[in-house]
Amino acid sequence: MLYRYAVFSRKHNTFHILLLFTILIISFIHLSVLLETDNTWLLGPMVIYLPIFFLWRKVSVLRSRIAD
Repeated sequence: MLYRYAVFSRKHNTFHILLLFTILIISFIHLSVLLETDNTWLLGPMVIYLPIFFLWRKVSVLRSRIAD
């Protein structure tokens, strides 16, 4: 029962983080269009961090399966 809840909460947290990144990306693009400036360089760290985050999550899941 606890394992099911942990998996659900992990998926729920991932969804919230994806939603946050999507909102940030859209807001930066919208801001750069409104101000007619090039603020898209701020997207770089997010684009780099997101795959690293998912890779870290997969590695942590694999490590927990190996430990069990």
